[in-house]
Amino acid sequence: MNIYEKINAIMEAVGSLQKDGKVAFGSTKYNYLSEAKTTAEIRKRLIKHKLVILPIEVDEKKEGQITQGKYRYKMVNVENPEEFIILESGGQGHDSADKGSGKASTYAYKYLMWRTFAIPSSDDPDQISSEEIKAKEADEATNKATTEEIKNKATMEEVKDKMIDDAKVEAISIKLKTKGVSEEQICNNYGVAFIEALTVEQWANAMRRLDHTPDRKIENLGL
Repeated sequence: MNIYEKINAIMEAVGSLQKDGKVAFGSTKYNYLSEAKTTAEIRKRLIKHKLVILPIEVDEKKEGQITQGKYRYKMVNVENPEEFIILESGGQGHDSADKGSGKASTYAYKYLMWRTFAIPSSDDPDQISSEEIKAKEADEATNKATTEEIKNKATMEEVKDKMIDDAKVEAISIKLKTKGVSEEQICNNYGVAFIEALTVEQWANAMRRLDHTPDRKIENLGL
């Protein structure tokens, strides 16, 4: 068989995969199909039909705690190594330590398998989980920063006119996304050209106001 016939054979063999993961966040609970389950099932078919998938190119960038990556793979027909196709996928990983790259590449590989072999995934809610994690961390960052900076009036007077640092930029950016408020709205409200130009006092005021803004409805994005 040529490489496309082999892909088609795997698509025929893997009609659907049973969800194996569970996520609980507040009142939100759901099951999802993991990368481990996806890879394990597809791997058996790749071996059977003599196909290999090799990573050949990585393009990653990290901004704060977010790692975004674009990945290229080469799928080769083992029975005819001169026959191959190039596959591409993207992923994003959120991690405060050094696991962002691994999370981004794992995310990308899972969706590569889903799309290449047309595995149903329209009800997978992974991005909701990401939004929930970011929302929680934004709240924690707000509470921590506000507590530390307004312990006493003297401290607040010292820092209120200083422009915000990268951590505060990331915290308000996450909060804006969660609340469905644009950066342009905030900039217009405080008379600045961009978010990074906010002072600490403006930032603290904006974060308090955002805390009283209802969260936008997080919808299933139907990946």
